[in-house]
Amino acid sequence: MTTISVIYYSGSGITDGIAKPIATGIESVDDMTCHMLRIDPVHIVEGRWQDEETLNILNKSEGIILGSPTYMGSLASQFKAFMDKTSELWWTRQWKNKIAAGFTSCSSPAGDNLNSLLQLAVFAAQHGMIWVGQSELPERYVTGGTPDDTNRLGSFLGLATQVTAGQSFTQAPSGDFKTAQLFGRRIAEVTANFYRTDRF
Repeated sequence: MTTISVIYYSGSGITDGIAKPIATGIESVDDMTCHMLRIDPVHIVEGRWQDEETLNILNKSEGIILGSPTYMGSLASQFKAFMDKTSELWWTRQWKNKIAAGFTSCSSPAGDNLNSLLQLAVFAAQHGMIWVGQSELPERYVTGGTPDDTNRLGSFLGLATQVTAGQSFTQAPSGDFKTAQLFGRRIAEVTANFYRTDRF
């Protein structure tokens, strides 16, 4: 059994809404299990995130998907507190060669969410992880652009979704749900292939 953990922070529930179809996509691949790990602000004390149980799960996972809303053009501070905590693992290369990917959401079609994905990719690189991006072509090139389109925001570094401020993720365009599920499946397929015992 191969394990992928999705670790994320969600303030309003929107990022949680993205994480769930990602998990569905992961578990649609044979012999794949998914851990949903939501960062709880109760574990942040004096600006430092502390949750050894979650770290233990991540350490045992073959793949890690990172998720945060984009606030003011950057990652949420709660997620950054988690990232800073992992510097203790950086020294020992605990996450070297794990598969990594990332997702974010913002309230406008651009919202500087690329900056958040860049931060996540650099974080993964710092740990020696292997980054996997989004592979789906934007359907708008065929359909002319509809809310049902896969990868409707045209993001390839990672998964980017958009929900208008004041709405819940259930009100997001249906294409974002579909894209999230396909993204999860892609990460699972890449992870399963990377860890195949007959590859060597």
